[in-house]
Amino acid sequence: MSETKLNISTHILDVSKGIPVKDVKVKLYKLNMNENNESWIFISDCVTNSDGRIPNFEIGRSPSAVGVYKLNFAVKNYYDSIDSKTFYPFIDVNFSVDKLEHYHIPLLLNAFGYTTYRGS
Repeated sequence: MSETKLNISTHILDVSKGIPVKDVKVKLYKLNMNENNESWIFISDCVTNSDGRIPNFEIGRSPSAVGVYKLNFAVKNYYDSIDSKTFYPFIDVNFSVDKLEHYHIPLLLNAFGYTTYRGS
């Protein structure tokens, strides 16, 4: 019997060009909340592959993995590489994890806007 685990994946598409966005560094953080303050704890970072994907930020099997997370997308370097400007050099996407399962967080990107949703 396999154990349930928390897995977070992402995918970046440049919707203005219709292409995946490769070589973008994405950092994953978890919100640490206590009675006196809130702070973001760095978990790990990865770089999108040639298909614009990070298939696996495996977090673990612990019930303490439940909570609020943030993906920080450093997209400025992508826009620099295509000799373009962006209004959003870094994009933070915050989301809640309420059970140990797979969470896919796509980012649909253009220079002056973005959309995200919970994928499958």
